[in-house]
Amino acid sequence: MTTNKLISIPIFTYNGEKYLEQQLESIYKQSYQNIEVIACDDASSDDTIKILEKFHISHGLKYFVHKKNVGVNDNVSKAFSLCTGDFIAPCDQDDIWKPEKLQELIDNIKDNVLIYSLSTPIDENNNKINNISIKKNIYVSGNNNNLSFLFTNCISGHTILFKTELLPYLNNIPKSIYPDWWIAFVASSYGSIGFLNKSLVYYRRHSTQLTKTTKKTTKLFQLISKEKKKTIYIENIVKNLLGFTSLSLLDIETKKYILELKENFEIFSDIYYNKKLEKLLSEKEDLIFKIHGNKTSKYTKRFSRGIWYFRVRLYL
Repeated sequence: MTTNKLISIPIFTYNGEKYLEQQLESIYKQSYQNIEVIACDDASSDDTIKILEKFHISHGLKYFVHKKNVGVNDNVSKAFSLCTGDFIAPCDQDDIWKPEKLQELIDNIKDNVLIYSLSTPIDENNNKINNISIKKNIYVSGNNNNLSFLFTNCISGHTILFKTELLPYLNNIPKSIYPDWWIAFVASSYGSIGFLNKSLVYYRRHSTQLTKTTKKTTKLFQLISKEKKKTIYIENIVKNLLGFTSLSLLDIETKKYILELKENFEIFSDIYYNKKLEKLLSEKEDLIFKIHGNKTSKYTKRFSRGIWYFRVRLYL
């Protein structure tokens, strides 16, 4: 497919001086050249702004700097509001794009409202990482599959290209939901998603985790720790479900269904097992748990367990 439509590339920066130049150089070396690059900076305190100014002078990069830190979601929303292109290709500040990325995506988006690809992880020295454990995802494509994104997301923001018609729904991303997850939910609520089975981005993985020493813990400590993690996990699900219902694209039936799910997750701390939630999930489990894999009934049962199920299991 031959096209010369403008692609906006919003890049979200915050104290990104270490790798930002590499990323910007890879963008300006794209084989597809009808682009505008718009950086939105969340009040960086390092030399990020100097780098943006350098590329503004040399390549015409546009940039906006917040006077104070506004957080990831608001920074992303602001960047989207500055885009004027027919297509949008979001960009992290520390990855490296392969030269053919934009051309491949725009050639294959066709009637889809969004398309995404694979990416290759690299370390801080640009070496490919071959020994990291990556969960195998069931890649979601097709039309009207927004329920697949209620509990997880398989679409990384740095791999996507979407049509500008989605922008009106990206101006107020819920605080509880990661921007790429929200974009996936919006796109799958609006139209059809495409998937390109090619790696088009080198995705930076940082070595920030220190080696942890193993400590012996009592069973009571394990109980408290696991219960806390599970409770936080469910609380996040409740927040996300409420966030998803704020999307104006949702039809009444879907919004009602998501709210019912939310209400049943809210009683997690009071129950052993939620039969009503199991019934709700089982009605649409093949779609809801599509990204998780084939054993959808297993996930339906797992999500229906209350905190007392885990307390009893841990004491057995």
